[in-house]
Amino acid sequence: MYADVERMRFDSAKQIVRLIHQQGRVFLPSELNEQTDIILHYLRMLVTDLVGHGATGTKADGTTPADDFKLVQDGKTLIVTKGHYWVDGYLLELPADQAVDVPTYASELPNKPGSYLAYLDVWERHIGPAEDPEMAEVALGGVTTCTRTEVAWQVRFQSVDGKDDAANVVVASNYL
Repeated sequence: MYADVERMRFDSAKQIVRLIHQQGRVFLPSELNEQTDIILHYLRMLVTDLVGHGATGTKADGTTPADDFKLVQDGKTLIVTKGHYWVDGYLLELPADQAVDVPTYASELPNKPGSYLAYLDVWERHIGPAEDPEMAEVALGGVTTCTRTEVAWQVRFQSVDGKDDAANVVVASNYL
């Protein structure tokens, strides 16, 4: 079990924009969690509306992000270049170039020659103290008061030609 949390009530279809705590009433952790979910939802929708479903933005130093999250082939190795990338309002950050054959970054590499569409699969992953022991609060004897979530992603491949006789893997992409 990752976390002992109260109910998760956020529902974007209700279009609630904030919670208002009433004076003298009990405050539940579920209300703080719901307010956080509301804010994250609006921020992700704003980013998606501004930059699209998959895009890089202008870097703080003014340089072009053309090479951020670029998928390049180096011999038989596929590499995702360092940088940042937005997918449906989620910020993906990669501090250094990374080979795609590392299981963290790819679900499965194409094992047959052909043409493939490479895309990013993005999700939020729950993290508990088993994955991050630093979460334990030393002042409370090692218990945790909160868990965390992180943005996780993998490069996934979809065959686009159905042929097995091509000489090389050709990578095309909408998101990379």
